[in-house]
Amino acid sequence: MEWSHRRLTLTEILSANLSHCFVECTDADTVVALSARTLPIDGPIGVWLTPSAKYSAQLIARDVATLSHLLRLTEVAVTTLAHADIVEALLQENEVTIANEVATITKAFNRPSPPHKVRVWYRDGEVLRSGEELLRLH
Repeated sequence: MEWSHRRLTLTEILSANLSHCFVECTDADTVVALSARTLPIDGPIGVWLTPSAKYSAQLIARDVATLSHLLRLTEVAVTTLAHADIVEALLQENEVTIANEVATITKAFNRPSPPHKVRVWYRDGEVLRSGEELLRLH
């Protein structure tokens, strides 16, 4: 199955047929836009979230965990490996202690954890990488 990266407006997110794509909202918060959607999504979906000084990897993990309880969120893409490591660690049920160039976390929990596995990807040139897996976006 091929995955695409779809940059959509809020109106498009609320009404588009979404499945097997990484969604990024261009004119509103992506997580809030998907949370507000009332139409069902026919298959798995991912979110493309960009960390910043105001939107840390820790907040991304919180939003992904929350969104995974509302829809069939199976993937999240972030900018760098360091951000991906933090997000992935915080999507676990267990206590987290991790340190890298974007965060230092000691004995933290992010609950509730997702009800199913959410794979974390990061951009590596023209592909998304998750461990040894690669996705070429179309």
